[in-house]
Amino acid sequence: MDEKEKSFGQWSKRFGIVLGFGFLIFFFTFLFYMLFHPFADKTRGNGQVAAVALALFLLILLVTAGILLHHFKKLDQKKIFLLIILASWVLSLAYICYNPSTVRQHDVWGSNEHSEYAFYIYDTGALPPTNNCQFYHPPLNAFLQSTWMHIMDFIVNLFGLTDYVSTSFQSGMYSDYNAYRYFLYGSCAILSCFYRFIEAIFFIKILTLYKTEGKDVTLLACLACFYPRLNEFSGLLNNDPVSFLFSTLAIYYALRFVKEGKSWYSILMCAITLGLAMMGKLNSAVICLPIGFLFVYEFVRSCMKKRDSQKLWVICL
Repeated sequence: MDEKEKSFGQWSKRFGIVLGFGFLIFFFTFLFYMLFHPFADKTRGNGQVAAVALALFLLILLVTAGILLHHFKKLDQKKIFLLIILASWVLSLAYICYNPSTVRQHDVWGSNEHSEYAFYIYDTGALPPTNNCQFYHPPLNAFLQSTWMHIMDFIVNLFGLTDYVSTSFQSGMYSDYNAYRYFLYGSCAILSCFYRFIEAIFFIKILTLYKTEGKDVTLLACLACFYPRLNEFSGLLNNDPVSFLFSTLAIYYALRFVKEGKSWYSILMCAITLGLAMMGKLNSAVICLPIGFLFVYEFVRSCMKKRDSQKLWVICL
């Protein structure tokens, strides 16, 4: 086996592990949402017992795993990062199970709001003919949500869960929707929760571009992954979560372009994720300013160091 085949084999194995891990997280997010979100209304009087109990149980498992790994001297920095990522996911999961779908939302429920945007695509397969209210936004978030609602509709009908979801997911129900449509759109919180999981991974990847281990890196990882406002993003149903996700990815690839060699892959991924961020919400374009300054700085620095012309052309493009 030559070097290229060996490298590709390692890459494909790593990609398979990451894909499988992501699928498991998404599956458990879906499963716990279906099992515990119905309690959001029934347990409000005594502190949302079901969601809190779920979070505490999973966090205790993670803490126990950390203690055991430390005891057997297996707790390295990568495992610490993994425990932080999983703990942030648990908190995000508890948030979407704890809160009804109408709590702490912005421009979501109502005529020509984000829910109507997604349902228009869901019902017709076309974009709205007007730019009124929230319909002026680019369609990425509404498209993803309408696609997910079709998937949820298929799953519900496949397993005969129509009566269950129509009677169990009514907490805080928006009065203009029937119970089933309210459930369908509320289930898009599963997507937002999964976005937060991906963001936590890339927050840590950004940190490790500059330093790979140490107490300060662990502290910064905790601050980034457990920031309260970002935890609230895990339950938002508007277009903020998806635009923030791709903005985070764009920043990561821009920094990776600078720190790990000026590769075509990094700058291409930066461009794609930046475009997707603006397809979620146009004001994501604000991150073009720091990214642009970063590229200009690198261009000037490369010119002063008289680096090879190929890398200069990469920066120019």
